[in-house]
Amino acid sequence: MKPDKLLALFAACLLLAVQPGCNEPLEGDDPGECSDAADNDIDGLFDCDDEGCAGAPVCAGDDDDSAGDDDSAGDDDDSPTACLGDYTVDAVDTAADMTLIADCTVIEGNLSILETGMPGQPNNPASLADLDDLSSLTAVTGDLFIANNTTLTNLDGLANLTALGGSVTIRDNDALSNLDGLSGLSSLPGGFLAVNDNDGLVNVDGLANLATVSDRVGLTNNDGLTNIDGLSSLTTVGGNLSICFNDVLANIDGLANFTSLGGSMFFQDNASLANLDGLASLTTLGGTLTIRYNPELRNVNGLAGLTSFPGAFLDMGSNTSLIDLDGLANITSVTGDVYLWGNTALANLDGLANLTSLGGNLDLSDSQSLANLDGLANLTTVGGDLLLWGNVSLTDLGGLANLSSVGGLVSLVYNTHANLDGLEGLTSVGGLTITDNPTLSNIDALLNVNSLGGSVTISNNSVLSNLDGLAGLTTVPAGLIDLGDNPSLANLDGLANLTTVAGGLLIHDNPVLANVDGLSSLTSTSGDLTLDDNDSLSNLDGLANLTTVGGNLDVDDNNALSDVDGLANLATVGGRLGITYHAVLSNVDGLVNLTAVGGDVLIHNNPGLCQSYVDAFIAACTVGGSVQDLCCNDSGC
Repeated sequence: MKPDKLLALFAACLLLAVQPGCNEPLEGDDPGECSDAADNDIDGLFDCDDEGCAGAPVCAGDDDDSAGDDDSAGDDDDSPTACLGDYTVDAVDTAADMTLIADCTVIEGNLSILETGMPGQPNNPASLADLDDLSSLTAVTGDLFIANNTTLTNLDGLANLTALGGSVTIRDNDALSNLDGLSGLSSLPGGFLAVNDNDGLVNVDGLANLATVSDRVGLTNNDGLTNIDGLSSLTTVGGNLSICFNDVLANIDGLANFTSLGGSMFFQDNASLANLDGLASLTTLGGTLTIRYNPELRNVNGLAGLTSFPGAFLDMGSNTSLIDLDGLANITSVTGDVYLWGNTALANLDGLANLTSLGGNLDLSDSQSLANLDGLANLTTVGGDLLLWGNVSLTDLGGLANLSSVGGLVSLVYNTHANLDGLEGLTSVGGLTITDNPTLSNIDALLNVNSLGGSVTISNNSVLSNLDGLAGLTTVPAGLIDLGDNPSLANLDGLANLTTVAGGLLIHDNPVLANVDGLSSLTSTSGDLTLDDNDSLSNLDGLANLTTVGGNLDVDDNNALSDVDGLANLATVGGRLGITYHAVLSNVDGLVNLTAVGGDVLIHNNPGLCQSYVDAFIAACTVGGSVQDLCCNDSGC
């Protein structure tokens, strides 16, 4: 071939070689190529001798002379080594992983060190006790994740780390006793701090320079952690603060300079935590506060700098040594709920003396030493439910004298007070539940309640003899009335002004209730009417003005009931009609004006009732369902 043709052919090949997509792979394109003893780009050079590996960490050389530089100019020729991408040191080949990043000064990505020193892993050395090979590392742009390293005792090899762009997670490193290697960190501007499940960790002194964290901070389940003094520089956390399940942590004094929390705060299941004094500088809380299951916590004085809770709730439960709430003395309002439950040593609520309004629920339950509610003397409104359950030492409700409105349910259950004195100012409630109060004899203090948004349940109150305190109710527009298992309830006269009940009326298992005369103003209910197992009920005359039952009408097992004459004005039953199991019922003449039953009819097991009377009623009535089981009435008359 002629030289000019050879020259042209050579030029063409050279042009093709530089076209995009036509290059052969370069040495160092893929991880590990700069240390695999192979000529990956087939150019006669391999590993660090190939210029493609010039920037690889494994090829970064030390200075060649004793002066620390390579020439006579006196300057150091080595420059910081940036390692691009995410790096993981794990149990598969721990030593090689560490070697790969040993000369990195900056990792532009995430660094994960996990599951080293775990038995049964192939190619794994006996342990990874330290991170000394990482002493050149000054910055990680992503996250630092150190987890499940069973033999790692310290992080000292990270002593030069001063910048971290993401989050720090230190988790499940059983032999790790301290975090001293993190002392160069002053802030976490792009992530969170999570130090969890490190059984050998005794302190966090290595975080002594950390001042701000943009996201959350969590210290949980570190069984040997005795203090958090290493957080003494921390002033601001943008997210939540969680300190939970640290069995020997006795105080949080290390938070003495902590002033602002953007999220919620959780102190839970810290078996030795005696106080919260370390929060004395805290003035801003953006979320909720949860303090529960801390058996040695005696007070919350460290919360004195807080004036309000803008979050969804304040939850302080089952702190069995908590004796007062004086640390809440500056709280004037809570937008959400307050849960104070299971604090068995809590004797008073005086620390809530400045609380005037509550947007959500107030739960005061199972505080067995709580003797009074005087600390709530300035509380005027509760937007949600008021729950007083199982406070066996609570003898009166006088501390609620200024309470006028409860938007939700007023629930009084398993208490020992004899009356409801202290609730005289209450005019509006969302609902009412009064159950299982063995010494409650009257509810007269509710006389001023004239607005009811929901249901009324009054049951199993052993000595309650009347409902006179409900005299202000004229209608139940959105709920039902359930009166059951009150063994001393003799009358319903307190309901004398009640005209309508939307949800129904259930009167059952009241053994001394002789009549329902207190329902004389009732004209209709959209729901069910049930009169069941009231052994002394002899007549229904109190229902003389009732014309409509929208649901079922069930009159069952009232042993003394002789007639149903009180239903003489009843014209319509929308659902089922049941009249069953009455030993002395002799007629159904009171159903003379009932011409339509929307559901089934069940009239049976009334041995004194002539079957012919039943047949005559059914013949005159339009029944929307079926006539069921008419047996066991008196068929001989």
